[in-house]
Amino acid sequence: MVMKRKAQGHVEMIITTIFFLGFVVFIIFFMNPLSATKEDLPIVNIKDGFIQEASKQVGILSVVNDKTGCYDLTQINQVYGSNFIEVPDPSNTDPLKTKEEYIIYYGDFLNPAQVGVISCLGRTGPDVSSFAGYIEESIVNYEKVQELKTLYESDYSGLKDQLGVGDFEFKFLTLNEIEIEALSVNGLVPQSTDILSQQIPLRVINKDAKINEYILRIRVW
Repeated sequence: MVMKRKAQGHVEMIITTIFFLGFVVFIIFFMNPLSATKEDLPIVNIKDGFIQEASKQVGILSVVNDKTGCYDLTQINQVYGSNFIEVPDPSNTDPLKTKEEYIIYYGDFLNPAQVGVISCLGRTGPDVSSFAGYIEESIVNYEKVQELKTLYESDYSGLKDQLGVGDFEFKFLTLNEIEIEALSVNGLVPQSTDILSQQIPLRVINKDAKINEYILRIRVW
């Protein structure tokens, strides 16, 4: 009986090993993850480099304010600076609400003509406002993309050196995939050249602190 159990154990081990080796062979020859990673590497590098170069740090603070009074940013601005723009929260659409909600955006790229404007100043009611936690995130900036477009069209080699990448093209599209000419370039693609392409949904903020949802299409050859 002992010999039979040992023999059975050996058979089970052999079968398990065969299944494991078969799985590894399937991964290597059919899915080929190593070659896929190597193939995608150029477009990943360009995408990441471009987004990093086109992005700005944005501070974001949410405010809930009573409609009879006005909020005060004095203490907050002592920490985060006074370079901010107030934008009504687009989700606050009920005119019967007694509270109004704003999003305060901080950044070094904001329109000086709108910086520091608080719409409720002059109200005589008490300040019973409340603030959500301040956060910072990196967001693609509309005007920075325009600068990269200008550089692409005037000094393509210099831009590639700046990003540390090879030949590429970028286009921004609406969610309906309509090209935004002000944010797009046309690359000179050689004939009979393999092209890698990738589309990435992302947010774009402009100098007036307006945020839009766009699609970035990167092509590499």
